[in-house]
Amino acid sequence: MHLKQVKKNKETGRVYLDGRECLKCGKLITFGSKSGMCRSCSYKRPKKEHIQIECKFCGLKFKTYPSRTNKCFCSKECRVKSQVGVKMPLEAKIANSEGHKGENHWNWQGGKTRKRQKAMNRWEYRQWREKVFERDNYTCQMCGIKSGSGIRVYLQADHIKPWCLYPQLRYNIDNGRTLCLECHKNTPTYFWKVNKYLRKNDIITPETKRNSKK
Repeated sequence: MHLKQVKKNKETGRVYLDGRECLKCGKLITFGSKSGMCRSCSYKRPKKEHIQIECKFCGLKFKTYPSRTNKCFCSKECRVKSQVGVKMPLEAKIANSEGHKGENHWNWQGGKTRKRQKAMNRWEYRQWREKVFERDNYTCQMCGIKSGSGIRVYLQADHIKPWCLYPQLRYNIDNGRTLCLECHKNTPTYFWKVNKYLRKNDIITPETKRNSKK
């Protein structure tokens, strides 16, 4: 039997074609049917039975389809609350970092990021920074200020020996210290001050100058 136009959507312009016979009663289908049955036979189909499972967070029993037995929580709120305080394993962090790096990242633009920024985006740097904060109890090592009692302090992890001169100590915890933003600005190696520091100590070279800018 040839297909014929049975319906046209005025908004989208989509045309529904059909010309099959109902698999159950043999009537001609006059609409686009996915099940191969007419409307009356389609409505009479036995519905899937629900099963009861228990929410792993709140213990509430809820109904779901047998094909969705892997559903562990009764709601989105329970799923989110169950993940609070759960730390991701180190192997998963590394795999996640490698899977979103370079050309694998959705916002890859040909590799225009500076070398310094690339190194600071690595999971090794983030882990080093977190360990420095934990060792210093999230307290500035110069002025002793920390967040709490309505005060919010922006902390930074500072390299005691400059980043550009000691690449082997970049992720060494003993070479790091926790400083607040104001104290960090007063250090002689803070961002743009590093070149002045290198000139003052007669240790600047074309390569160190180039690395300090990257």
